[in-house]
Amino acid sequence: VEQIVKAAHARNMKVICFPSGVLSWGFDEIIKHDPAVRSDNRHVMNPLREESWRWQEKVWDYMIDNYGIDGLHLESADQGRCKTAECLAKWPNDVVYHSYVTARTAEYLRRKNRNLTLLATVQGFSTWGRDFTPEEDEALISLSRTVDCLFDQGHAGTYVPQTRRREFIRKLHCGYGTSGGL
Repeated sequence: VEQIVKAAHARNMKVICFPSGVLSWGFDEIIKHDPAVRSDNRHVMNPLREESWRWQEKVWDYMIDNYGIDGLHLESADQGRCKTAECLAKWPNDVVYHSYVTARTAEYLRRKNRNLTLLATVQGFSTWGRDFTPEEDEALISLSRTVDCLFDQGHAGTYVPQTRRREFIRKLHCGYGTSGGL
């Protein structure tokens, strides 16, 4: 890893860890052995438990402190989400849930190193082709204040339809990208 980062930096390239799970990806053993972080999903830590955030922060700290990476591509939805009664009561809406956990992560990372490039993908936040509701738009706009770019993955369709994409992008406080074009 150190050789890759060094070689990239020698070529004036940034190294973005892609993807980086938020409260998921690689925490299965911790979840199995620490009841304080468990949710109903065996791959996702419970965001209502501060112990979950402490574990997540340890991972970010290790990556940033030891590898000289330039940024992270944050993904909170690939492994699902916490759907305990407690989490559903606080976040009945998936887009609002994922926007919250991603923004909280981004805020921590900004405090750790304000020069990091932070990217977030909305893949899995909702259902392909459904579009976002006004409440979901507001959650995403709030998230856009904490990251450098939101990606609306396009390989299976985009979440924001082309008919309102310009209007949506104008409200964002960060860049917007899609691999789907249309």
